Amino acid sequence: MADAPRPPLERLAYAVSHDLGAPVRHIGQYLALLKPRLGPLDPRAEQYVERIEAANGRLAEKLQDVLRFSRVMTQGRPPVPTDAAEAFDAACARLGVRLGQVGASVTSEGLGEVLADPAQLNDLLVELISNSIEFVAPDTAPVVTVRGHATAAGRRIEVRDNGIGVQGHVGREIFDLWRTLHPAGTYPGRGVGLALCELIVERHGGSIGFESEPGAGSCFWFELPSKSA
Repeated sequence: MADAPRPPLERLAYAVSHDLGAPVRHIGQYLALLKPRLGPLDPRAEQYVERIEAANGRLAEKLQDVLRFSRVMTQGRPPVPTDAAEAFDAACARLGVRLGQVGASVTSEGLGEVLADPAQLNDLLVELISNSIEFVAPDTAPVVTVRGHATAAGRRIEVRDNGIGVQGHVGREIFDLWRTLHPAGTYPGRGVGLALCELIVERHGGSIGFESEPGAGSCFWFELPSKSA
């Protein structure tokens, strides 16, 4: 049986991110070849070249982001009964070096079983835990607790932290692609992780949300169908 055709938007996202990648790389390569041949430049011309390089780098990053999004839909596997505790352990293993660098404490309890693509559940937990350990006040050791409990719709998993919290009045737009809440350079990230989380959860027929208080941490949660639902 032939594979079902991909929706037009998915095909467009893949084509844009994949096919435009080569020209963007070529721009960067030719800039690198051109710069030594230009000789000394006046300060304004030097600034122009630097801006071209920076803009091309940002475009390359955004194309990679779009490609990541398209892969959620085009390369995802059917949901199967998955031990969320095993996905949590795998996520912590992937983040092991960073967790050690920041002295983070990450624990879990009651995660149970959900219907999920194991790889995407792992990606989901990696993104949420990463946010929790990055958005903390200076000189604060991150403390993250991942808890699960059964609900009428399946199983809800909460990722709670002691971070800086979400600043200002922010709603669902926090999950928008390339949405950042902090001035550039103050915290890492390009506003991709939460948007990716929302897409993964929606693909599984679940829901995602958050609760937060500035200065008192955040709790990002997602709910997925479970084997018993």
